[in-house]
Amino acid sequence: MKTGEPYGVSPVMPQVSYAAAKDHVHKVIETIAPVDSQERFEGLGVQVIRAFGKFLSPTEVQAGDTVIEARRFVIATGSSPFVPPFRDWIRSRISPMRRSLICATSPITC
Repeated sequence: MKTGEPYGVSPVMPQVSYAAAKDHVHKVIETIAPVDSQERFEGLGVQVIRAFGKFLSPTEVQAGDTVIEARRFVIATGSSPFVPPFRDWIRSRISPMRRSLICATSPITC
């Protein structure tokens, strides 16, 4: 908080309670757990694969021992929208997805 003076905020060194911050994170996780669980998504028919993934080709991803083929992939890893700089992935038209894969750090990011 050293650059707020132009906005009327006096520069100060904040006092941070790491224990309080950690408690806050745990409370947020508990709050979203009912809609963010693997069980919930499997109950909705989603196949959840907990494994590191890698692209084998433009149409194949391997996650653990599973190879998944799809025409399009969505990689959701954060809370802000971002279009990766892969020009072949960006289409000028939207068409129905018949088979897709969504890679995410959490179901909430999808």
